[in-house]
Amino acid sequence: MLIFSAFVIAFILIQLVSFVDIPYPSTEEEIDRINAVISNYFAAITAAAAAGGLIYTARSVRQQTKSQYAQILKDLQQELHELQEQRKQLGEEIFFVKYLNVLDRIAYLSLKRSIPNDIPDYFRLHYALSLKKLEEAELQKYKTDANYLIEWCKKHGVKKEECKL
Repeated sequence: MLIFSAFVIAFILIQLVSFVDIPYPSTEEEIDRINAVISNYFAAITAAAAAGGLIYTARSVRQQTKSQYAQILKDLQQELHELQEQRKQLGEEIFFVKYLNVLDRIAYLSLKRSIPNDIPDYFRLHYALSLKKLEEAELQKYKTDANYLIEWCKKHGVKKEECKL
């Protein structure tokens, strides 16, 4: 699309130049001036094409990055869903440890800026629930396994009171 636009602009500029009544150059100075004008037209066309290419590349990279983040979110949701389905088989304590590990990985990636904060924000209620569960006496021993989760919650103001369960 951008290349086509550049060709259209080039065609229009060439048509405009062809309508200009340029007398036959009689001196070297006039020839140099005409060559400079033509060179400037082609430089402008080249610059427009290069700018268009950069814009197209930036949009493509941005769209690809969004797609990758969407896939990460989908994979994390799937992992939590599968874990939830195994809850009865694993038992509450093992389930909670695995659940905590998934949330801690998300918090770690967010704190290291490998993923945008939108992804852990999506799981905000999960974080609040895990903070609430970590206060229970039999699960407090896992608090040291959730350092990144706790740090992320402090940094983003997540409190266990947000969880209404």
